[in-house]
Amino acid sequence: MVSGHLHIITHQVPYPVDTDAANDVFFAIKAFTEAGIKVHLHCFEYGKGKQAELDKSCYKVFYYSRNTGHKGIGWFMPYIIGSRANSGLVERLNEDDYPVLFMGLHTVYPLLSKLFRKQRKILVRFNRLESTYYRELAKITPWGIRKIYFAAESLFCKIAENRICSSYSIAASSIELTEALKKKQHKQPVVMINQFRGLPLVNFEPGKGGFCLFHGNLSERENEYAAHWLLEHVFNEIEIPFVIAGERPSTTLEQAAHLRTHTCLVANPGEKELMDLIKKAQVNLMPSFTTAGNTSAVLKSLALGRHVLVNPKGAQYNKLSEVCEVASDPDAFCEAIKVLFEKEFKEDQKNDREGFLNREFHDTENLNQMIKMLY
Repeated sequence: MVSGHLHIITHQVPYPVDTDAANDVFFAIKAFTEAGIKVHLHCFEYGKGKQAELDKSCYKVFYYSRNTGHKGIGWFMPYIIGSRANSGLVERLNEDDYPVLFMGLHTVYPLLSKLFRKQRKILVRFNRLESTYYRELAKITPWGIRKIYFAAESLFCKIAENRICSSYSIAASSIELTEALKKKQHKQPVVMINQFRGLPLVNFEPGKGGFCLFHGNLSERENEYAAHWLLEHVFNEIEIPFVIAGERPSTTLEQAAHLRTHTCLVANPGEKELMDLIKKAQVNLMPSFTTAGNTSAVLKSLALGRHVLVNPKGAQYNKLSEVCEVASDPDAFCEAIKVLFEKEFKEDQKNDREGFLNREFHDTENLNQMIKMLY
């Protein structure tokens, strides 16, 4: 057991656990708390509201509002940082000298502020390169204001990443991300520490499932794009039942999902309902069109589901190709789905997954590494 206090800053309320970032934060909090560390959580609220579930694991929880619109625009500062520029947060952090864990580039405004007392242990967590992520969003967005915003945000994120990497210790969540960050202007350690997952035991349903499934936070541009891609390029060609499930889908996506008799959408499923869908599906489909991917959804599918089919970009992080089927284009997806839909998922595949997940995603090991860097 370790005694002490820790500030954790996250760009959103990490509960419900509906994104990779929320997943990492929520299970990191639980791990630190179980190790005897008192967590002071600072999170920016925009839509989820205050969550009593966080009070169970945190010593204190503080909520902050974002600076939306022009208020979030700073000089050569990414909007994701400028919209979270909060003097109250800086003042609260300055009340003590406890270590601070910044969960993502979004949260690092205090590190860019002259008022923040930096004489303490500081660790910045990266789950993706935001500069790359926004550049890839720009590529899959039609011409217009949003495309221009994504392109500009990519440039400003790159400037911020270089500045942070040159001054502070970094915890990167994959081997590939670690190597990319080491190439930046770094003078401090860049250590690979996998994401906290809180994964359930590998527990798939025997027999065959009756449909294919794509799931994720559908309000995120990359997940909405992937769902449309599957509808237009895959299930427009094959008549195998297909279900899309996720939070806050757009009206456009809902309409597209119900155009065909063999496709549908389940909006805002609860955690139990989503887990049930994953277990009942014959094939969980997880194509990704950004480098970061939808890793939490892939891992949840590996733990609970049968076959998992991804594209190369969805498998490139954390050796996922070892336990996923991989197809590179719509034709390959169609052919792979036809084969997997008739193929029973066997016990030896379960054992392979169990070994992989226990080896690559171990919350206790992640915790011990972070503690070494923070205390």
